[in-house]
Amino acid sequence: MTTRSSPKARYRLSLTWRVIALSSLLLLALVALFIWLGQHQLTQQLESSRMESHERQQREISLAMQRSSDNLRQLAGLTAAAPELGSALQENNQDELADVLRAQWPSLQLEAGIDEIFVFNTQGARVGYSGANDPLIDLPIQGWISSVLTTESPITTLRCAITCQQFAAVPVLMEGTSIGMVVLSRSLADVTRQAKEVSNSEIALMVTGRITGSLPAEALLLEDWNGHILALTNRDQTLSVLQRASQDVFLNQLVHMPFSP
Repeated sequence: MTTRSSPKARYRLSLTWRVIALSSLLLLALVALFIWLGQHQLTQQLESSRMESHERQQREISLAMQRSSDNLRQLAGLTAAAPELGSALQENNQDELADVLRAQWPSLQLEAGIDEIFVFNTQGARVGYSGANDPLIDLPIQGWISSVLTTESPITTLRCAITCQQFAAVPVLMEGTSIGMVVLSRSLADVTRQAKEVSNSEIALMVTGRITGSLPAEALLLEDWNGHILALTNRDQTLSVLQRASQDVFLNQLVHMPFSP
């Protein structure tokens, strides 16, 4: 003898399965939503952390450059304040100027990393020089002379060609009158090492665009950025990252957004 389920029982069974199926789908949707929200939040936190790290590193590098610039200006001021230098400059005694610079040069070079010392008179003529390199001839001396002697205030600047150099120009004062100008220069490569110590990050110094003159043998070319790397910390690790980045992003994008290989 067989029993047949009534239409009412089948309807109840069908309704039960529908409720179960709907509840399961709703549960799966909620689980998927929670997973997506969790991943989205983690991604947002990661991006926020990357941006904060990127901005912090930019601030640290800027701070290192500013400290170096301030220190260079102070050293130039101390050099210009030497009484013997002012007296020799006022009397236009180039032999005495050379002796004064020769006496100051070892400590400035070895302890402060100074590359060059220039002394100019009020007409912009170079009357004294000490340095390890050939004197630069393309400095805007007349503009510096005009600014420094008119305002009796120091100026600092950065110029990049075959190398990147920081410059500090300060007036030489005698009895409250400007009688000339002292200029000190230092390689920015030293600042990259200081920035690495401050930020605990790898640093690269690169010059973009066409460069006149012979590049150092150790300079590296990044063709996609049309740039030459003049200084690099942890070369084995950092160079590969830069080469990958130069192929994947434009250089100006890195100013606003970090790159992850």
